[in-house]
Order: sequence, then C-alpha cells, then structure tokens
Amino acid sequence: MIKELIKFITVTLAGSDSDQFPVQQVSFMENTADAFIIFPYGMSANAAKDALGVCFSVNGDDQNLAALVTSAKERIKNLEEGEVIFFHPKTKSFTYYKNNGDIDIETKSKVNVVAVQTNLGAGGQPIARLGDSVQVTIPANTFGTHAPVIVSGTIISAGTNTSI
Repeated sequence: MIKELIKFITVTLAGSDSDQFPVQQVSFMENTADAFIIFPYGMSANAAKDALGVCFSVNGDDQNLAALVTSAKERIKNLEEGEVIFFHPKTKSFTYYKNNGDIDIETKSKVNVVAVQTNLGAGGQPIARLGDSVQVTIPANTFGTHAPVIVSGTIISAGTNTSI
C-alpha cells in the first residue's frame, strides 16, 4: 500500500491555466487521472505534454493526487556545481546565474522590461536607450579621424550642432 502512494508520472494533457488551481492530466502505471501540479512559491508553469514528474496520493487517496513536474529530459547540461538556470524547455530561452556572479539572459526573441524606473549600468558609464537624447562632442579638426556610429541625436563639432 505505501509503495503505491508515490509514483512516477507523465503529463498526458496540458491543463487549462485559467482555473483556480493548476490541474493537469497525468498517466502512471497504465492509469490516467487529474493531478494538482505543485510549484515552488512564486513560480508557475503549464507543463507540456510528455513532461515527467513524481506524483503523491494525498491521504492515500488515488483520486486526490498532487504532482511535482520536471523538465529533466530537456534540462540544460554541464552546469558547474552550485550554478542555477531558469529556462523554457521548448524555446531554450534562459536566465543563467553563474558562480562568478554573472547573470546571463539569452533568448532568440526580445526581452521586455516593464518598470516605473529602469537603472542600466548603475555605477558605470551612462547608457543611452532608444528615445534618449545623445550628445557627442568631437574636438575641432578631428571629425575625419573618428568614426562614430550614432543612430539619432546631435553631434557638436567645434561649436556647430548637426541633428541626425
């Protein structure tokens, strides 16, 4: 009886992520049932079909299942001891926390940041963003010796303003 309380499962049907609790269809030992999917506090997902997991029969009741689902098959490999990576198993986009303190973010799409204030390069050289006003000062008689690349802004060359 005790050995049947914990079992390996496979997600057989992605759930509706609009319900109060995340419930997905899982299969185990030639059975199919719905399971409450458990995630660490602050994390959410809608596990894909064929994701693997471990399922628990709550109070010994096979009609009351809770499961921890993993992406072990698609995991990012060759991490150093202690490193952490959060990734999307299908797109392979990730945020990688390295042992040296670096944080790498990689995606084949775009990264959106929505905030009241965004500080980029705090403590270092100022960073210009799209829509910022940029001023570049080039010493007199040296314009031909430099190759600045400016998308928009104003160039001041020996006191003359040129808008781009």
